[in-house]
Amino acid sequence: MPGNKSDLWGNTDAYENYMGRWSKKVAPLFLQWLDAPGNKSWIDIGCGTGGLTELNAFESADLADVSVNALDIPTAFKNFGDYWNPFLGGVGSAPKYCASLDESIQDKIKNSLQEKLPTGPDGEILLAARAWAIKGMVAK
Repeated sequence: MPGNKSDLWGNTDAYENYMGRWSKKVAPLFLQWLDAPGNKSWIDIGCGTGGLTELNAFESADLADVSVNALDIPTAFKNFGDYWNPFLGGVGSAPKYCASLDESIQDKIKNSLQEKLPTGPDGEILLAARAWAIKGMVAK
């Protein structure tokens, strides 16, 4: 049921806080790298862990010109709360796991992260997000 908090991906607000902040920024980079003119077809397979887009899977599917590319974007968080709160939303594998933990364990993880993350003078946290992309052409 969409929006149901027990659904791994159904809560759209929590999803937006966890994944949307970077996925919308990486999409234009992916399309530019894909370089598929309007008259060519393309499909997006695999997501999340990328298990379906492993290089060997593409090559064994008789695709030609297979290439892999890392798509990196800067990801800014205004403060630690902005970084941490999406992990409590229960949307996605890591937040679902984190939300299932005892509060004392969550606090230990939170405190450890807060100590280790690079923080600017105003509390901003600047990180990089990386998405792996792979493409191949149908062999003729």
